[in-house]
Amino acid sequence: MTAACVAIVVLLYAFFATCGTWSYRSIQWFETHSQSPGADYYARLAEGFRTGHLYMAASVDPRLETLADPTNPDARGEAGIDALWDASYYRGHYYLYHSPLPVLLFYLPFRLIRGLYPPDSIAALFFCSWAFLFATLFLMRVLKQSRIPLALWVLSAGLGNVIAYSLPDIRVYEVAVMCGMAMSATWAWSLVHYLEIPTTRNAIWVGLFLALAMAARPNLVVLLIPTIIAIRPLRFIKTALLPLAAVMLILWSYNFARYGNPFELGVKYQIEFTSMVGKRVCSLCTTKEAIRFVNNLEHYLFWAPSFDQLFPFVKMQYSHLDPKVSAPLGADTIMGVIALMPLAAFGALFALMRPRRDASVLVMLGAWLTLAALSTCWWIVARYSLDFMMLMAITTAVCIEEGLRLADTLPFRAATIALAAYTILLGTLLGFEGLGGSFRANNPALFHQIGKVLHVKLR
Repeated sequence: MTAACVAIVVLLYAFFATCGTWSYRSIQWFETHSQSPGADYYARLAEGFRTGHLYMAASVDPRLETLADPTNPDARGEAGIDALWDASYYRGHYYLYHSPLPVLLFYLPFRLIRGLYPPDSIAALFFCSWAFLFATLFLMRVLKQSRIPLALWVLSAGLGNVIAYSLPDIRVYEVAVMCGMAMSATWAWSLVHYLEIPTTRNAIWVGLFLALAMAARPNLVVLLIPTIIAIRPLRFIKTALLPLAAVMLILWSYNFARYGNPFELGVKYQIEFTSMVGKRVCSLCTTKEAIRFVNNLEHYLFWAPSFDQLFPFVKMQYSHLDPKVSAPLGADTIMGVIALMPLAAFGALFALMRPRRDASVLVMLGAWLTLAALSTCWWIVARYSLDFMMLMAITTAVCIEEGLRLADTLPFRAATIALAAYTILLGTLLGFEGLGGSFRANNPALFHQIGKVLHVKLR
């Protein structure tokens, strides 16, 4: 039954990633699979790497070099210069401020095998499937006996998030986050394995996937806290930190080679709607930033969707941000984890009843710390919640089972099943919406056919 559920989820990922076409087209680095800004950037970076450069394969207007501040949109506008939006421009070349890890793990191997590059949607499918498979292995390892069918927890882990919502319109942003999700899910499984068999080898695996998670998504540095709590004795901590030190050294060298600064990711050089010079994108040092933190926390926790009678019946709402302390980009869609996965609140409560060095408690701690870290940033969007939603889902399942062990009553069990089913259904329906109605836009014929078969009105 569990294997069937895994297959169903992966097939749904493929369905939404291809917008129901079940097909994809490999591309040259200079081709595009989408008109959305940020699409195909990883293919361009991979081509740059393949030809021996650290910068993207992209033409650059030489007039950018004549500007005092090329990141200033007003200066670019006055000079009539077009630039590659949201790339990092530095000394005549475009770079990515996103992690190069997806290029190394997927784009270049794909290019080596196929001779062409994958569209971003296939890279996203790869990393989401990776994350989900390790999330399932986590559940199977920890929940050897469960009062709720394991298949339900597996479906909840795979679909009780915004993966389906993100897949119909994939760009560099989603791929980077989904790569980090794959690394953090593997870190969680490695942590369980280490706590069961605390050996030097297993400590190294924990440290390696922690390092890769941080390389993919720097905000996942907070996972270092539960890792240090978990690993004993001290000599194993030193061992686990060895791969972390090695990966960080490589990344610092990479940044130094690009920008002459080992700690510069390229954010300062972004081509944006505003100059990024001097901007603090993630900070909690002033009263205004503290208020922003509270507002962001509310969004990530409680921001509810809207429901109506038009298929797919659910729609994400836009965030409300203070433009004085947030990115001046308007707003984007977001859904709170409690609104999508109500059981997460109960899971957190039952986590308090488990031992401090229990694997599920430590992974849940990492998920909540990640949510808090994201809330310090000046931009919030649905895809960022993938940093913590899957980790929260698998640990919620374990902690809810602990609650059922203490109070296994029929109403409690029925309510748990009903809320898990709600999460699975809601996460799946969001896939038929997609960011900006992208599923409908990319395959209107199928969207209308679904409405016809279900005899429902369409949005």
